[in-house]
Amino acid sequence: MRPLARVGLVLGGYVVAFVVASALVSVYVAATSGPDRQAYSGMYGFGDDVLFLAVFGIAAVPASGAALFLLKLYRAFWLALSIAALGIAATGLAALIGYVAPRTADAPSLLHTWSGLAALRILVAPLFALGFLLSGLLAPNRSSRFALLAATVAEAAVFAYVAFVWSAHWGLTDIQRPDLTGRPIWLYCSQNAIRGRPGPSGGEGLQISAGLPPGRSPGRPRTALAARADPSKQEPDQTSPRLAPAAVSPPGRGSEGVL
Repeated sequence: MRPLARVGLVLGGYVVAFVVASALVSVYVAATSGPDRQAYSGMYGFGDDVLFLAVFGIAAVPASGAALFLLKLYRAFWLALSIAALGIAATGLAALIGYVAPRTADAPSLLHTWSGLAALRILVAPLFALGFLLSGLLAPNRSSRFALLAATVAEAAVFAYVAFVWSAHWGLTDIQRPDLTGRPIWLYCSQNAIRGRPGPSGGEGLQISAGLPPGRSPGRPRTALAARADPSKQEPDQTSPRLAPAAVSPPGRGSEGVL
């Protein structure tokens, strides 16, 4: 095969990958069109770009593999590619530090701005990892293979850590708290402290119906406790007062008591 034909084959593979990515993004845009896309056009546009890069990177693997196979005999190319891969992996580690540092300490606004830019660099880390992995598998010598695989591990570690942080954050924010509205809760303080103690007549000192607040009996509407105007009147849910027997000594009798 002539060199020109080889170049045309590689370029044709990239064109096919571009068409596939564009078609998939168009289908996604058509499927998600609506008021939300119009209201949040910036966010949806960014998501469309990320989707396009992801699909294009995967669809371009055959073309990239063919190009690397054709360049397998050029040592200078692999040396330059190894150095470039290590440099790009270093930028990924720097982006990770710049992304995490403002969230662990009080940092100036410049670091927060850099953190937003670092997130964009971290999002393309999977594409770099895929390219470095493919190059490392096709590298002609051990030194280039080691450098490319090390860059692959670095890019994968950066994206995996940030993905774990994002997933943990989304999981905590999606926790649904129990709804306690509409469930009456009665708190008893002093009543519970004396419930069950023996009264002056031998019985229990305080009887409270389960599930009812103090001062309310079954079948009686819920009303606030108020002082009675006439103390001689008796409430329906109160028992009549009983006087304890007392010993009275009548006049004229010394030791006998009348009960």
